[in-house]
Amino acid sequence: MLTPEMITVMAVLVAAVFLFIVEWVRVDVVAIIVMVTLPLLGLVSGEEAFMGLSSNAVVSIIAVIIIGSGLDRTGIMNKVAKPITRLAGNSESRLITLVSATVAVISSFMQNIGAVALFLPATQRVCNRVNISPSRVLIPMGFLGIIGGCLTLVGSSPLILLNDLLLPMGLKPFGMFYVTPIGIALVVAALAYFVLFGRFILPKRGGAGGRQLVDFGKIYYTADALHELKVPSDFKSGATLEEMNIRAQYLVTVVAVAKHKEERKYFAPSRKISLSPNDDIAVLGPKENIMRFAEDFGMKVKEGLEVFEEELSPGSAGMVEAIVPPRSEIEGKSLREMHFREKYQVNPIAIRRRDKIFYGGLSDIVLQSGDILLLQGLLEKFSILKDSGVLTFITPFEVEVMKTHKAKAALICFAVAIVLVLSGKFKLSVALMTGALGMILTGVLTIDEAY
Repeated sequence: MLTPEMITVMAVLVAAVFLFIVEWVRVDVVAIIVMVTLPLLGLVSGEEAFMGLSSNAVVSIIAVIIIGSGLDRTGIMNKVAKPITRLAGNSESRLITLVSATVAVISSFMQNIGAVALFLPATQRVCNRVNISPSRVLIPMGFLGIIGGCLTLVGSSPLILLNDLLLPMGLKPFGMFYVTPIGIALVVAALAYFVLFGRFILPKRGGAGGRQLVDFGKIYYTADALHELKVPSDFKSGATLEEMNIRAQYLVTVVAVAKHKEERKYFAPSRKISLSPNDDIAVLGPKENIMRFAEDFGMKVKEGLEVFEEELSPGSAGMVEAIVPPRSEIEGKSLREMHFREKYQVNPIAIRRRDKIFYGGLSDIVLQSGDILLLQGLLEKFSILKDSGVLTFITPFEVEVMKTHKAKAALICFAVAIVLVLSGKFKLSVALMTGALGMILTGVLTIDEAY
């Protein structure tokens, strides 16, 4: 007579065979599903389920990396980083305290490297704005990322390995927050050390100050500075960017517009778009020209990027050089004929032809093979332009597509894993691998990305 356990095993086997046949998911994903389902149903132990993968500690570490990558890929951690750096303001000690403490907490649930990497762009941007050497903030942040792993069992790979060795020795395994008191003491001590003595021991070099823009600024006059301006409330709307003749008069390019009434942002905006009172714009050009343009139109120059802080950050946007290759469809045509800005949504800043650089009238210049275009825009738009083959990119860049629409799924998978860990009913490896599998099944990560 079949027992309930036998029936359950047969059901899991039939389900696995069915998934193999219909191919809704890859065969390796089906294998992982079975491997996680059996211990969750109590049919095998955690040790037996992962017996072929060296040890439960290895599986736990793999699962933590996958979960952390899922949280990163959906932009959840970027949303955490943004208000923290904004709250820190211009104070170095407050910036060190808030950023380092937050990284310590985050690294207690994901890999240290991932936690630190999430705050790198925002922290560097703030340091450049207030002229603080990035190393004075990044060094404490790195140390607190390492120490923060000691706040929980899953935050530190050595603790996971140690916990896996306790059971064979007849000792009771650690709980999720067993090491938290020690971790808190270490974090507080490290924070106090850097806040009190950091001014004496940390490097005192000046801020990096927008490395990419400065490099291009040495070659191109119109690539000197990126600023955000506020359109005044008494601004007379109606004139388009083209009618305002901004580029011709000031050699300043409007690279982004945030419409106040529409609550919408335009990047590489059409020259037909018009500005309205209280709109925000991001402009690129010589600093003195930007100041003159702002004064002529009564606009306020902000200290740094605010409205466009996330979209125009170094990790999301920038400038590149691209060359017109032989037999390109753009050769012998002007940017206006190609509807270049509207089609690819990037801003032409300058065109270099041998030893001559053109700054004005870019839309009407007939392009030749070998011409170099300086372009500004979102990195994801550069990726589309690169794939089109119209231009050959000289400047290397990397684009990581964020799956923000999967943020809720990633949070649910993370929460499920933590709840299973805290329940104490399942092995750490089983609980964490359940969350990791959820990341794959919900599409937060593909199985190849997980590998």
